[in-house]
Amino acid sequence: MRIFLTTALLFSVCTLQAQHRAPAGEGDYKPAHAECVTDAQREAIQLRIENNRKMLAAQGRDVSVTAAKPTAVALTWPIQQTTSTYFNCVGISNYVDHDVAYPGFIQDWNCGTRSYDLASGYNHSGTDIFLWPFYWNQMDDGNASIVAAAAGIIIDKEDGNFDRNCAMGSGNWNAVYVQHSDGSVAWYGHMKTGSLTTKAIGDAVTAGEYLGLVGSSGSSTGPHLHFELHDAADNVIDPYTGPCNPGATWWSPAHTYNESQVNALMTHSAPVVFSSCPNPDIINACDTFHYGDPIYIYAYYRDELSGLVSTFTITRPDGTISDSWTYTSLTDYVASYRYWSNTIPAGVPYGEWKISVTYLGNTYVHKYYILGPTDEQDSHLGTVSTTSFYPNPVTDRLYLQDVPKGAQVQLLNAVGAVVSDCGVDAASVNVANLATGMYFLKIVHAGGTEMQKVWKQ
Repeated sequence: MRIFLTTALLFSVCTLQAQHRAPAGEGDYKPAHAECVTDAQREAIQLRIENNRKMLAAQGRDVSVTAAKPTAVALTWPIQQTTSTYFNCVGISNYVDHDVAYPGFIQDWNCGTRSYDLASGYNHSGTDIFLWPFYWNQMDDGNASIVAAAAGIIIDKEDGNFDRNCAMGSGNWNAVYVQHSDGSVAWYGHMKTGSLTTKAIGDAVTAGEYLGLVGSSGSSTGPHLHFELHDAADNVIDPYTGPCNPGATWWSPAHTYNESQVNALMTHSAPVVFSSCPNPDIINACDTFHYGDPIYIYAYYRDELSGLVSTFTITRPDGTISDSWTYTSLTDYVASYRYWSNTIPAGVPYGEWKISVTYLGNTYVHKYYILGPTDEQDSHLGTVSTTSFYPNPVTDRLYLQDVPKGAQVQLLNAVGAVVSDCGVDAASVNVANLATGMYFLKIVHAGGTEMQKVWKQ
């Protein structure tokens, strides 16, 4: 992680004309390279798959891959997001390396260098799909499910291996291998321990069916899915098509080389602390503010491209524009972020505010709330809070951090009735079935009672 900080520039709450504004801080991230699977591990995997074919054939199952197939299967995207916290939760760090020479001879399907090889002779042979932003937090929260890209049968699986690796190594990964109707096999590697589907070898799966969660098992430098495709003759296949890999794409719909977008737009009470591997980041996410509170607006990008303009707009509760500014990207990044900061001035309208960013013709919106004087003196509120939580407003599940040990956690409605008794030392609260509105998170512990407002979308 490289972080670049500049002097903070506080934005006005009354500027209407969008002008370029430098961020208070910015940074980018690209996962380090690792030999995902050694030659010895590949041989062992391929041997297990062949033995499993023989076992299933002996049971009367037709798993032959010798017959010619007229067309390749159509692949759907193998990651499915489980919460609405992010607009998109992944990026791509590496494609298949089509240049067999090494080291330092890189050629991906688009004739670019978005891949790698190693002095050991390893040429990257899959597509690496990593979590962004907050990759360890997303892994711990189970935010990214790995799903079958095409229908088939489970031809092999392995689980139980350590899943918080931060560097190259010889350890085995957790993985599921699915054979398709044309004899091709998709490898889904680096999964989170204990998250794999309960289906057994020989069981059928449909396209989009759950296979496991993204993890960092095996030779891995952080949470990501290594998606690798083999044809019926066990040759590595790159599912992308381009000038350096002509032919028909396996993806349906087809994917472009750079899929530039805003993965998340968030408000925070303090700058994000990006932790060292394998520790979760300290997000400091916050969507409710009082007069005088600092507010940090972060935009997290995937495939950010040089020269593209982001237009940010802050909208008051009555729909009028409070502030607007632009930022022009200076270089290309696989994954990046930048933020702007301010202090909530006294006297601004309280209620639901919106921050939006328009980028490449798409507009992304995030809601936050400014609480007025009545809210600040609300008799429901208890002792000074030590517990933090995110997201707020929340749609599906509220995640808690720094809950005092032995604390009783409850969620109350606006009139103080308990709507969810979460028990002792709860780490999250399921609010998916609750009506939209304001609630109170009640934390009772030895130091007193905390009450914090939660907004359900």
